[in-house]
Amino acid sequence: MPATLELHCWHYLLTKSKAEKVEQQKRDLVVNLRFSRRLMLLIPAMLIVLAVACRGGDGDSTPVPTAMSEATASGITATSVPDPTAAPTAVPTLAPTATAAPQPTATATPRPPTPTPTPSSPSRARAKAMSLAASELGLAPSDITVLSQDPETWPTTGMGCELPGQIYAQTQVSGWKIVMNGEGVTLEVHADSLGENVVSCAAATILGSSPSLDLVSTANLVGVTSIRILAPQPGVDPVEVVRVDDLDRIAIALEALAGETHLTDKSDCTSLFQIDFVSDAGTVSFLYACPGTSEVIRGDQAFWDGQDGIAPGPFQKIINEALSAREFPAFPPQN
Repeated sequence: MPATLELHCWHYLLTKSKAEKVEQQKRDLVVNLRFSRRLMLLIPAMLIVLAVACRGGDGDSTPVPTAMSEATASGITATSVPDPTAAPTAVPTLAPTATAAPQPTATATPRPPTPTPTPSSPSRARAKAMSLAASELGLAPSDITVLSQDPETWPTTGMGCELPGQIYAQTQVSGWKIVMNGEGVTLEVHADSLGENVVSCAAATILGSSPSLDLVSTANLVGVTSIRILAPQPGVDPVEVVRVDDLDRIAIALEALAGETHLTDKSDCTSLFQIDFVSDAGTVSFLYACPGTSEVIRGDQAFWDGQDGIAPGPFQKIINEALSAREFPAFPPQN
């Protein structure tokens, strides 16, 4: 082949190859432009979808423009013919919007009423003591003045205001000694620690200053071997009810009578029993107890001076235990 023809052939081939490369580059450029155009259309659509997802729970009912209307408004017309060389476009899927669970409504709980405070023991004891003092002095509680209120402990349930002739349990009682004044009269009242039991010492003070007898010495109750309890009968001799022959019990009764048997005004009650103290020297008789009370002891001896006595507690206990040990009826029939 001549050299000139060969040169023309190489030139032709080179030119053709360049032309094909340019054509291929044009086609690639067209494809890229088409892809870029579709991408430009897809980006606004994705932004719109994201905006809808973010505003999904706010209840806004404003219509959202579609991707087509957005593209049209921008002057770009999208073709509906699919490009076989274009890569498939992934369509985003809307994530489900979480709905907030309804919160329970708090219900107000009614508050219980505030209890009325209970007065303390000292104030309760003071109030009761003032009421008792006002009653005994015939005054209004407002006329009573508390002079002092001090803690105290007493050896018996009489709380330091024991009446002569009464029997009290030998149990320590803690409480309050309250001294009050009403129109110039001073009164002492004792109360237990809780302020439940309140007693006045006025009666005990009066009896404590009253005259008393030692009946063992005064009546010569010496060498007693038996105590007989009899029931008086109108118009006939008394009938024996029970007898105490136990020397230990007799000694307890005599020891009590050897103490103070306080005298008080004579009452008109009818005595229930006659008590005979039997000894080798003879018999000494007293009358004992009245309906409703067992503390009265009396007699027709001159030393009584027209008064009744208050039988000491231990003596009452011995006689009452002897009567209760006898089968019913132990008391004489009443007219």
